[in-house]
Amino acid sequence: MNREPRVLAHRGASAYAPENTLAAFDLALEMGAGALETDVRATADGHLVLLHDEAVERTTDGVGRVAELSLAQVEALDAGQWRGPQWRGQRVPTLAALLARYGQRAVLRLEVKASAIEASVLAAVQDAGCGAHVEFTSFAWDTVAALARLHSGCRVGWLVQEVDAANVASAVALGLTFLSARADALTAAALQRGRAVGLEVGAWGVRDDGLLEHVVELGVDSFTSNWPDRALRRLGH
Repeated sequence: MNREPRVLAHRGASAYAPENTLAAFDLALEMGAGALETDVRATADGHLVLLHDEAVERTTDGVGRVAELSLAQVEALDAGQWRGPQWRGQRVPTLAALLARYGQRAVLRLEVKASAIEASVLAAVQDAGCGAHVEFTSFAWDTVAALARLHSGCRVGWLVQEVDAANVASAVALGLTFLSARADALTAAALQRGRAVGLEVGAWGVRDDGLLEHVVELGVDSFTSNWPDRALRRLGH
């Protein structure tokens, strides 16, 4: 029997609310999600904020690269009105705010989107006292390696296109906990390849009901979804 996957609300309930805002995270929990996924970047003055893109134009009313804006400038942006007037006034949260609000209520998966901030991210999690509820990911191998080496006891995963032999070998050599691969590239053989050496195997890019059915039938360990309510209903919750 396939195991039940853990559903991670991708940037919160981002199909319904502006991504990576407290509104999206709150809605995901209201829908029954027990895990939240988000993205972490650093401002010009070294503060950690939750934004996916390198620049702020797509998801705020501002202009510029996150790394070139101060925390005060980022916090002044409206991060909700692009999704509709009902979301006007939503702000870009800091990592500290996320940890304080949800660190004891849900599993948090932090995708580290910039290099050289790994130590700061780990320190913020440890200072908040919720390390047991937090795991870390990145597409960037150097970032994943830095996270794993800085704190060998934390759950670190690598976001990859597929679970091939080379990626599995690299993950094992570094002592990673899991690989998360593109949903439409996952196969039963790929899951077995990872699990045979003790890795958890998850999925990203579950963008429609067909891929939702695919990853559930495979029995992946976890997957991200913009529609946590639909994913949870498919699992019978």
